[in-house]
Amino acid sequence: MNCRKIIFALLFCCFGAGLQAQPVDNQSTANNTKAAQASTVLPNLVEFAATHKGELSAALIEPKDLMQRLAKGERLYILDARDEREYRISRIKGARRVGYADFSTEQIWMLRRNVPVVVYCTAGERSGILADYLLFSGFNNVSVLAGAIIGWSNAQQPLVDAKNLRTTQVHILTKENNSLLKKGKAVW
Repeated sequence: MNCRKIIFALLFCCFGAGLQAQPVDNQSTANNTKAAQASTVLPNLVEFAATHKGELSAALIEPKDLMQRLAKGERLYILDARDEREYRISRIKGARRVGYADFSTEQIWMLRRNVPVVVYCTAGERSGILADYLLFSGFNNVSVLAGAIIGWSNAQQPLVDAKNLRTTQVHILTKENNSLLKKGKAVW
């Protein structure tokens, strides 16, 4: 067999069958397997929320305590359970938006289950359900920010906007929440 026939045969075997030779990444493979298992075993957040009794299993963390942990450089995940518009107005610096209405397990499957997690939303309802869902999903150290982002702002803790610049604006979700905000500029 000449070289052209050998190359053609190899190409046909690799590409003709729809297969591509790729380097093996055992970590990615393990993570993808865990994610596939988690998504088949766990209910989605909407199903979980429907059965949630409203009793918070996750611990509460006060804004000043979270700020102290951040100032010490402690490694933790801060998850924002609000929608994209709320998140763009203001957020805690370093927070990762996972949403609530658009939440999916793919947004958290790469997070280490043993790293502390703090979840917040606008006033506490969405973050409480999401925090309990994370505990149910195997995270072992999950807290809910007491007072949520409104409480954070009332405690005069720093917020940043979409450009990572300091802001005093707080998306309060509904006009009715305006009475809860004591420090900061309400946006809805």
